[in-house]
Amino acid sequence: MGRRAYRLFAFAMFAMLSATSPALAAVGGPAGSDLTAIGKTLSGSGLSAPFADLSSGDYVAGYDYMRFRSKLAGQTASDLGKAHTGVYSIGGAISNSFVLGVSVSEGSVANYFLQYKVSPGLFVLAGNRDYNTQVSYASGGPAGTVATTETKVFYGFGGKYNIDKDLSLHAIWMNNSLSQEWMVGAAYKLSSPLSVNIGYQTYIEEHGNGIDLKMKGVNFGVKYKF
Repeated sequence: MGRRAYRLFAFAMFAMLSATSPALAAVGGPAGSDLTAIGKTLSGSGLSAPFADLSSGDYVAGYDYMRFRSKLAGQTASDLGKAHTGVYSIGGAISNSFVLGVSVSEGSVANYFLQYKVSPGLFVLAGNRDYNTQVSYASGGPAGTVATTETKVFYGFGGKYNIDKDLSLHAIWMNNSLSQEWMVGAAYKLSSPLSVNIGYQTYIEEHGNGIDLKMKGVNFGVKYKF
């Protein structure tokens, strides 16, 4: 099997494995609220640091670790505590302008997307996202559940600014009828194929009836270009 065929095979296998991602892990409980979360599976973010500086035939694989504080907001108000997840990502440049990518989180969020480079520092993207959110809660009144298991189209845009040959800043925003999220961060190139990144991001799911699921936190990641 040739090197290019091997890369395509690995890319396809990664996409198929997305359906087996486990739930996002909770590492903290409710804090000082009269509304108590009983059980939760949070979609969380499927967003990773953007793919950039790819030429036709280049591939990149990465892992981002994210630590969030999550809460329900609106008619109900509950601190759901802290949670963490990881996002695995892989992408391939099918031309000098287009990148086909997949990112899969341990919270069962899968993003399948196409990224288009408008200019060296600006890109737009669109794709499909799988959601899996289940939050059951109890309070002084009736218990309730916030639940979403569906697939939706999303769109977004982002940018990158090179401070020098090794250090860069990036920002990305994504949106659809259920959720929106944004990330700002920095990346540092350790070597030609290897880079590390750090960022801050927010994530919001709007579930109607005045109830939103909000998450915000930091992320750390590594990417390898081959």
